[in-house]
Amino acid sequence: MTDVALPAPAVAPEAPARPAFQIVPLRGLPVVGAVLVALVVAIASNRLWPLEFFHVAAGGLWTSFDLFLGFVLGPIIGRMAVPARIDLTTKLMPKLLLIMPTIVTCTLASGSGVSSPHSVSNASPYSRRALRSSREGSRR
Repeated sequence: MTDVALPAPAVAPEAPARPAFQIVPLRGLPVVGAVLVALVVAIASNRLWPLEFFHVAAGGLWTSFDLFLGFVLGPIIGRMAVPARIDLTTKLMPKLLLIMPTIVTCTLASGSGVSSPHSVSNASPYSRRALRSSREGSRR
């Protein structure tokens, strides 16, 4: 029975080396802070233009990142060798850790700010008429 068994390898195959990287890139935190402060200022101003700007710009960025990462970068990563995947991931993910939550927060918070003062779902008919006339007056 011992004649059939294969000899154990002397050394186990080595795993790919992990490059050193920073999980949260500290250089990006001031930019994230500035964007969030601008978002708070836009919400506190209670004006429609800054809220719509944040909502549309951040929503467009969110959709663009999602489509690019899923349809372009995903298949490319799938064809890469494992060490190349590790290298790309250690460079890309820390940046996405700052970018994506900031974009999502800006989209959702500004969208909530846009919808709440202009919501007509629970408004009385008088409020709907007043809201419609105020919107028509602001277009002139």
